[in-house]
Amino acid sequence: MWESRFIESGPMAENLSVLVVDTATRRAIVALVRGGIVVAEAFHEQPTTHAERLVAMTTEVLERSGAGLESIDRLAIGMGPGSFTGVRVGMGFAKGLGFARGIGGVGVMSLEAMAYAARRIVGARRVFSLLDAKKGEVFVASFDGQGRRGLGPEHLARDRVQRWMDTVEPWGKRVVVGEVAEELDLRNVELIRDRSCDLPGAEAMAALAVARAASDDLALLEPLYVRPPDITQPAG
Repeated sequence: MWESRFIESGPMAENLSVLVVDTATRRAIVALVRGGIVVAEAFHEQPTTHAERLVAMTTEVLERSGAGLESIDRLAIGMGPGSFTGVRVGMGFAKGLGFARGIGGVGVMSLEAMAYAARRIVGARRVFSLLDAKKGEVFVASFDGQGRRGLGPEHLARDRVQRWMDTVEPWGKRVVVGEVAEELDLRNVELIRDRSCDLPGAEAMAALAVARAASDDLALLEPLYVRPPDITQPAG
């Protein structure tokens, strides 16, 4: 069973209701965010069951929030990077909802959502976001104090992350987010551990989706894989 939360809505900064769907990482999230406030959220951390649980999680969130799909103004869709299968599952499901109900959507990069949440904690500073890419690699990207993307996203061997950060920011202590960072031998970093930025979070994803124009043609939204899929072409 997944975990779920219900949070009473407070004063609304915006009137938009955003349905967040993200299965790019090991944590699958479905959440209803209204006026910047997470009204209801369901999540679980068993990656092999993301696909089979999405419908039930969405139903749970809509029932707890007292909302119907007709009241959703925008979709915030996790576009990766992350698990190849996870990215496809979440994007395919969210696109299906959008097509069926005529809801526009915004693709949100996992690493950007983590950096956004981190700036809520550390202020306007450069943030390095890290995600476990498996196979001894890490997805990395840097974002400046205003949220503008610097280098990345790209995938690096774990032992190359320190050198990459040294190149991007040679001096000063670097703000780093992502639960995988604790597994790396990183020097001169300020590691921020918080649920909101260990992995992509609903509040940050919704905020980024609200700040951008939604696409009415969801077919234009593409997954962000960063590295090639692990497939081989048949001989001949």
